[in-house]
Amino acid sequence: MTLDSLLKLLDKRAKGAGNWAKLASTLGVSPQYLHDCKEGRRRPAKKLLDALNLVAVIDYRRKER
Repeated sequence: MTLDSLLKLLDKRAKGAGNWAKLASTLGVSPQYLHDCKEGRRRPAKKLLDALNLVAVIDYRRKER
């Protein structure tokens, strides 16, 4: 899952919850933190990923010349 697809998942969940503040409460994070993630100012941290039953995976690749 890419960061973009994670944000789409959060958007879908926010619509289901009624709004972003309600989703934040459901996930156990602050509305401001969730908004910062949505706007790209913060990366999703372990607490949010745990609430979504996800884990971050780092991928390294060679640069193209």
